[in-house]
Amino acid sequence: QQQQQQQQNKARQRQEMEKKQQAKPKFKDLEAALKALVVSDLRANLWAVNENFKDNHLMMLKAITAFLNEQLRVDSVDPIFADKPQSYPYSVIPRELQELIDETVADAGEQNVQYFYDLSLSNLASDMNRNQPHLGHKIMLQAMAQSNPQICANNLARNAILRNSFQNRSNVGLSLLWALGQGGFGDPDVGLKVWQDIMVPVIDLKTYSKYVVEYIHAILSQHKSTNLEISSSEFLTILSSLTTQVKASRDLANLLEEASKLLVERY
Repeated sequence: QQQQQQQQNKARQRQEMEKKQQAKPKFKDLEAALKALVVSDLRANLWAVNENFKDNHLMMLKAITAFLNEQLRVDSVDPIFADKPQSYPYSVIPRELQELIDETVADAGEQNVQYFYDLSLSNLASDMNRNQPHLGHKIMLQAMAQSNPQICANNLARNAILRNSFQNRSNVGLSLLWALGQGGFGDPDVGLKVWQDIMVPVIDLKTYSKYVVEYIHAILSQHKSTNLEISSSEFLTILSSLTTQVKASRDLANLLEEASKLLVERY
């Protein structure tokens, strides 16, 4: 009976917290939310966390994410930030905040960052599915991918399962593709692996096809002077995926054709 009472109390506390979150005013767009963000408040928060959890880098990363989720409440945000530069939203956050995030990620070490990246993907999907604030996850995922692109490709099998779980929620699914695809802008080899394993399986789905095709074209269009470092079997698999999409519209088919030529040129 005592255990049941504790569970009821926890459920009540969770409901009260969600009510408070829903009552908090939202901003019209991300830029407005970022402008209102006070970085010194975050620094004070991190100082308190470090006092309680000395040199616990995961707790520091979690604290930044929680702070950003709480502060960046926006009415509605495109899941892939369509029509924005590929470096968005990280490129528009205040320089002081960028430096603080980059420093915290660097101090955390590769193993912690990999763990937190995968955890953040799951939390992003979960929070979006429950209509909870989630932009902090996206900013941190992008920051970590920029710092170490390879983390996006290290657990593809696990993250394919995560994608499958939310495939019917296109806003969540697209957000996962966006997050996993961030490493490809720093390392095209990573981008190609993510594209083949994570994105190609949903390329025929109407809500995903445009993003999936535009992504591979973007990845292959940048840093054209750099040769790709993929195996011959990976090359052939990706080339096959590019040239066998019979359901693509004319515009997307043209992009796929261009992408296949770029792949051959750069291999």
